[in-house]
Amino acid sequence: MKIIFFEVPKVEQDFFIKSLEKHEVICYEEKLNIENISMAKDAEVISVFVNSVINKEIVDAILNLKFITTRSTGFDHIDVKY
Repeated sequence: MKIIFFEVPKVEQDFFIKSLEKHEVICYEEKLNIENISMAKDAEVISVFVNSVINKEIVDAILNLKFITTRSTGFDHIDVKY
């Protein structure tokens, strides 16, 4: 499974990569937005933090997307109804 993390500081990236070593894991420091959506084009799972706004446009652009997770307690940056 291809899992792509956004908004992960460099010092935390090894943790995710090693913890999920059975999967293809990519970590970016950048937030996910429509301008850099190509970074997530093959993702099956995306993991974001509070600055990545996940809306219809983002979801529709990631064709293989199966799951969205946030590493925050709030989720108002994700259009959960869509």
